[in-house]
Amino acid sequence: MIEALSSPWKLGLAPSLWLPTMLKLSVDGADVELKKVVLQWDNRKDDTLTNLGVLKAGGSTTPQDAPGRKGRLTAVTVEYTILGNAPTAVVKVWGYD
Repeated sequence: MIEALSSPWKLGLAPSLWLPTMLKLSVDGADVELKKVVLQWDNRKDDTLTNLGVLKAGGSTTPQDAPGRKGRLTAVTVEYTILGNAPTAVVKVWGYD
């Protein structure tokens, strides 16, 4: 599930101003092996990223370009394995300019 701290409409921003131009993933709580990540867009075919490797706790991936000005991310599917004995890990999706 994708969560936002505040709606762009509540902030008074036009849609073209709040759409991300770059995306990255980060991990908290444990080391995680990212096997497959699917980025689902509303205006283009899905992006599938495979064999991203191991992200250490507190680490992040290299930022990836989002698809143009009208690309809205509708869902993210992540296939991963938590490494070590940690019971949980938090994988975050970051969108920014």
